[in-house]
Amino acid sequence: MEPIEELRSGKIPEEIAEESLQFGEELQTLMSVPPESGNSFTALLELLPNQAVRLLHAPEKVAEQTGAPKLYPYAPMFPSNSALIDRASKFSVFATANPPERKSVPVKQEPVESDSHLNSSPGMSDSVVPSSDHKSSKRKEREKKVKAPSKKSKNADDDKEKLPYVHVRARRGQATDSHSLAERARREKINARMKLLQELVPGCNKISGTAMVLDEIINHVQSLQRQVEFLSMRLAAVNPRVDINLDGLFTTEGGSMMESSFPSMCMPSTCLEGQVNGSINRQHYQNLWQFDLHHQPAWVREDDNTNFLTPDNSLLSYDSVANSASLQTNQLKMEISAKIQQPQSTPTLSVKDYGAVGDGVRYDTHSIQSAINDCHSLGGCHVIFPPGNYLTATIYLKSDVILEIQQNATILGGTKQKDYPKENAKWYVVVAEDAENVGITGGGEINGQGLKFVTRFDERKNVMVSWNKTGDCLGDECRPRLVGFLRSRNVRVWDVKLVHPAYWCLHLVQCDNTSIHDVSIYGDFNTPNNDGIDIDDSNNTFITRCNINTGDDAICPKTYNGPLYNLTATDCWIRTKSSAIKFGSASWFDFKGLVFNNITIVESHRGLGLQIRDGGNVSDVTFSNINITTRYYDPSWWGRAEPIYVTTCPRDETSKSGSISNILFVNITATSENGVFLSGCKGGLLSNLKFVNVNLTYRRWTNYMDGLVDYRPGCQGLVNHSSAGFLMEHIDGLEAVNVDMRWSEDHLGRWNTPLDFKPSTVNNISLTDFHSGFLQTGTVSEAGDSFSS
Repeated sequence: MEPIEELRSGKIPEEIAEESLQFGEELQTLMSVPPESGNSFTALLELLPNQAVRLLHAPEKVAEQTGAPKLYPYAPMFPSNSALIDRASKFSVFATANPPERKSVPVKQEPVESDSHLNSSPGMSDSVVPSSDHKSSKRKEREKKVKAPSKKSKNADDDKEKLPYVHVRARRGQATDSHSLAERARREKINARMKLLQELVPGCNKISGTAMVLDEIINHVQSLQRQVEFLSMRLAAVNPRVDINLDGLFTTEGGSMMESSFPSMCMPSTCLEGQVNGSINRQHYQNLWQFDLHHQPAWVREDDNTNFLTPDNSLLSYDSVANSASLQTNQLKMEISAKIQQPQSTPTLSVKDYGAVGDGVRYDTHSIQSAINDCHSLGGCHVIFPPGNYLTATIYLKSDVILEIQQNATILGGTKQKDYPKENAKWYVVVAEDAENVGITGGGEINGQGLKFVTRFDERKNVMVSWNKTGDCLGDECRPRLVGFLRSRNVRVWDVKLVHPAYWCLHLVQCDNTSIHDVSIYGDFNTPNNDGIDIDDSNNTFITRCNINTGDDAICPKTYNGPLYNLTATDCWIRTKSSAIKFGSASWFDFKGLVFNNITIVESHRGLGLQIRDGGNVSDVTFSNINITTRYYDPSWWGRAEPIYVTTCPRDETSKSGSISNILFVNITATSENGVFLSGCKGGLLSNLKFVNVNLTYRRWTNYMDGLVDYRPGCQGLVNHSSAGFLMEHIDGLEAVNVDMRWSEDHLGRWNTPLDFKPSTVNNISLTDFHSGFLQTGTVSEAGDSFSS
């Protein structure tokens, strides 16, 4: 049961219950309590005593019955022990804000006025029993006698030192503090508890009662502080950047403890304010990935509540003599800070301990998989690969397992079809299916031995083997991928090298919450289909500080079976013979909310590509702070050196037309051998495209043939067309602001068309500070055009 539920259910920890019982027995021995109705008790909120205690026990129910206001939204829940409630109602009082100081006067002990006492006198009959009026008159006379000396000594008492305890009015029939050691002991205990309560709850100077009732209130306050302590440590573990105000957490200067504890905490409603009109607060999104998903302390897990602080191990455990609340507060601050800053040790299992050889010749599959299985059974750990070469067939990564491939350690993927499962969708060297909290790190590498799949090496494009003879796979791309995460959550890949894939390198399929950072990907530059990172139908993906140098597409979001939302890629370096960033061409579903920032693209066949072929829609995408260099390669590779390429041409006659809208290109610098290509279609227009602060330089430096427009795959294929600065088709809404386009001098006349479009298919074009001119060494020639509207 959760700690909060224990409080609400009325259960008390055994230590507190024993202390209450022990104090009750001690109180019985120190004083004799006459059976009295308790009418002199002044309850909380001036209610009757039984109602006051019931209000503490079940505030909402009693408040409804009596019409009394609720004490607070979440009132403490006290035990339902009827004896404890009865005793509390007899001894509790409600002190005023400034109780008058009185000098206790001896009061004569009188017989208890009960039926048993009146009838105990044999010489008295019912006819001679004093009437109630007679009793009242005698009682008034006695009270006047008591009050008289009290008034006379009032001035004398003011000059004396105040009593060092919270004064509690003596009940009728009981001795005051000046005549009873039991009463003095009782008041000292109440005073000690009251002082602690006033330190725990600033401004709490209007509540008084028996020690048992005060103990219950103190226990409740301490339990609330333990909950705050527990939640603050959980917050610190989830996001170390959250500023936990420890000084405000236990302030003693007044005010609500919860209101003053977390002034700087970002609540969900405020954190989402950055996502307005389709834009994304990238700083907030990046902060979500700053913590290590796989180094969380044990008590962060939802199914583990055994480490909740109890009265035994909490620094706020009640000790009214040895500790003060201020001392406990300082100790608690230190304890919380230590727990937040203390690195958590992570269990590890070494594949060497399971029999792995690591010689690169003998298969270590069984040893590696056994270590992963045991790690998963233990509830999660790191599986260590010491330096060595570990040849393996497919290995299956499981929930809460991190592969830690140390430096100078390499996992080698098998090169035989029998090394992989029967189902070709699971052809990976390392694969995780339906897993959570999984990852790969360590500084080592995973090597797919892609060059062993080459049947003929060719500088233009290698010819690769295809495992399509058995019927398990069709086409010429039947080769194993390197690393795959299928339908997984909380995936993290960092500080690792992924090299020489035979097919796609890092593949995400229907994943959620993925972080990829500080990863180096290298594929043979002449090998086709060795994509860097393919993101299929996956949401909330963050990629940063990656180096991708490969033959085919580098970062490639796709939608086969579902939409793709919230992909952010920043601070990456890319070189490829195909497209550095490519949407599609698999595009049956929507793409929305993607950000690409601070990316360098060098010597690639295409820079930024949106290739929608299957009816999906693209919207709300930002490309910012990107440097691009594109060039021609052999025409067998898709692309014609376009720095920016946007198209919605359907794949074939059976395909639907998709749309592309709300795309922003800002702070883009490109040097390329061809111009920008923007081509919609009749059923899939390009709309609301915006170019801001764009510098384009066009020049030739390779000998490959130009004068071609590339619509592949499908659509129209390669089409002859002269080069242009902007080639535009089927567009409704384009705005260019501060665009500078420069052309190298070319005697062949390649650069005669800055803007190439037909008014019948292109509408709503706005050009502001649009410049076009020749590029010369150090200066710009006077020849050129300038547009502004």
